[in-house]
This record gives sequence, C-alpha cells and structure tokens, in this order.
Amino acid sequence: MLTRLYDNYEGEILLNGQSLRDVPMARVKSTFCTLFQDFATYDITVAENTFIGKMTGASEDEIDHALKLSGFEIIANNLMQGKHTLLGKTHKEGIDLSGGQWQRLAFSRAIISSSPVKILDEPTASLDPIAESLMYANFDSISRGFTTIFISHRLASAKPNRGTILMSNITS
Repeated sequence: MLTRLYDNYEGEILLNGQSLRDVPMARVKSTFCTLFQDFATYDITVAENTFIGKMTGASEDEIDHALKLSGFEIIANNLMQGKHTLLGKTHKEGIDLSGGQWQRLAFSRAIISSSPVKILDEPTASLDPIAESLMYANFDSISRGFTTIFISHRLASAKPNRGTILMSNITS
C-alpha cells in the first residue's frame, strides 16, 4: 500500500500530512525503494543494473560501494569484463546469473537508491546461508541514514540490532 501498488484499502495513509492516494506517483516512487523477493532482472551490464537504482545517477565509487555491500563485488571481479559485463540471455555475449547472484545485484540497486524509505521483502530468499549471513552483517551499513522496513517470514533473520524495531504479526 505504501508504494501504491494497491489503492483499494480502508482508512488513510498520510505522507507528510497528505493522503497517499493524492501524492503524485513520481513522488511515491522517489520516496520508497522496494526490493521484492520476486525482483526484476535486466539484460544490461552489472554496473547499469546497479545504477538504475538511483534516479539521479551514480558515480563509479557509489556503484562499487553498493556492489561490495550486496556481496556482488567478488562475483563482478570474476566476470570477464568485471562490472561492465553484459548480463542476460537476450544478448549473444550476455551471461546469465544464478538466482542468488541476481538477488545480490537487485539488492545493490536498493543500496544505491537515495529514496528515504527502503522496503525489503524477503531480500535474502534466494541466497545461500553464507551470503545471507554476510547480508545481515552488513545490514547496519546498508540501512544507515534510511528508514528500512524489513519483511521476513523467518524470525531468526529479523534479529534486532541497535536501532532496530522488531514487529511481528502472527495470525493463524
């Protein structure tokens, strides 16, 4: 509802005192950055896949930082053209990634985003346990300076850190 994917709800959601239904979609999209467990993949380079997360453009240093925090830096360094490697199956020279690798790359888009609110819905669902552990270790750095809504069905993954509010709504 925060991202206005659904407008058919009762009650009211306010964004800076204005009904969310009345907020222009461009403002909603610049306010909320989402990483769904069903993330998008793009047949463009690694770097382009990262910087499309920042609507105002991103520097090489910002891209490198996002790739490092997402755990994709090592993967990119092992690709033939590094972060300039073309991805996807639609190009003859493009390479495909595993589900976990694509998820890390999608996570780099969320990291680089300057949107003040990040919504992470099962952001580690496709990751192996080691990559998931690394992501949680970096969570403070990833979410510092932003409001982050972390959604998970696994209570262990939502272990509270400093400054974290853990909310749970368990229904039968």
